[in-house]
Amino acid sequence: MDHFCRPSIHQILSVNLVWICRK
Repeated sequence: MDHFCRPSIHQILSVNLVWICRK
């Protein structure tokens, strides 16, 4: 459960996806 230890990475990815989509 490595992704559970670092939820910040998941949030950053989500934000990046939204940013790219809004671009």
